[in-house]
Amino acid sequence: MDNRTEYAVSEIGRTLIGRLLPGTDLVPGILSICAESGIRFGYVASLIGSLAMVRFIYVNKTPGKDSGFVFSKPVEKAGPLEILSGQGTLGEGEDGKPFLHLHALLCDEKDRISGGHILETGCPVLATIEVVIRETRGIRLVRGPDEETGMSLFRVSSGF
Repeated sequence: MDNRTEYAVSEIGRTLIGRLLPGTDLVPGILSICAESGIRFGYVASLIGSLAMVRFIYVNKTPGKDSGFVFSKPVEKAGPLEILSGQGTLGEGEDGKPFLHLHALLCDEKDRISGGHILETGCPVLATIEVVIRETRGIRLVRGPDEETGMSLFRVSSGF
């Protein structure tokens, strides 16, 4: 198997530790913290807390084909939900707008585990969310169409 990679080396910049208050929508709340702090590229190193509800998707193979991928229909779950772990990558879309690619592992009140790619809206904080964000310098992450997979993915490049 070929080693097919794409990477750039960055310097770690600032570390931001923040809290999202009850009712704040998860992804817009994190993006707001990043915008107010001037962080354009980086990653969510840690994400814990609780949600009143969650919306997420996960990847599937394209039906009826040997290659290609599609996302599932949105999964919506009512809370209370505990975020056991969350990580993400912060970059921008081809339009230059901030984009957070966030995944989380969640537990409901019956101890059932679920998770996936958190959708951009519809995930209000229940009690609190604690988030640790690390800024990266010297790289760019731009999300756009990927011909090989048919999905929208980050492209990594040097220089920022």
